[in-house]
Amino acid sequence: MLHRNDHVVISLLGVVSAILAAGIVILSNAWLPISAVEGMAALVVFIILENIAVYIVARLSIPILLRALRFAATGLFNTVFDTGIVVALVVFSGIYTGWPFAFFNLLSFGASTIVSYFINRTWSFSIDYAPTPREFAHFFVITASSMVLHMTLVYVLVSYVSPPAGIATIQWVAIAKVIGVFVSFVWNFMWLQFVVFRHTLVPSSADRDNT
Repeated sequence: MLHRNDHVVISLLGVVSAILAAGIVILSNAWLPISAVEGMAALVVFIILENIAVYIVARLSIPILLRALRFAATGLFNTVFDTGIVVALVVFSGIYTGWPFAFFNLLSFGASTIVSYFINRTWSFSIDYAPTPREFAHFFVITASSMVLHMTLVYVLVSYVSPPAGIATIQWVAIAKVIGVFVSFVWNFMWLQFVVFRHTLVPSSADRDNT
């Protein structure tokens, strides 16, 4: 069911994701084929489309679809947040390889997992009871397993599966990444929906009070 704050939260996540992405581009001195004005226009269009999607899915009255959409928006923000931490640590430390870089990734993964946990339980799945260490442990394990699944699937597709006819190698790498993202998204969401946050199968008080 549509919450009164769904449009606000999804728009805020979009704006913050864009700001973080801009910071990553600046810190990494990356080149983009679009201007700042075009980037802002794209952001506005993206946020509008997100809100339209939220409204349409809510009108379908299928709660699991709305939760999946919220989960996707949270995942997008979390990916940029995770990447931003790594890029910032690398730029300010000047370290790009070795165990310090692995430690940077561990820090970013831990921080993004904590942020993801609280956004998902309070907004994506509308949990209205106090968090527990057991619940967070389950969430962490599932998130970690999703990352391993993603990395393994992409590695297997790129290393052992030949690109279809007419598909260049770099294009196949991009396709493999998209497949990996989709599979890990479904894996993560289904485990969270039916195991970690299985109580959302019964409407929470937030769902009943904010419709």
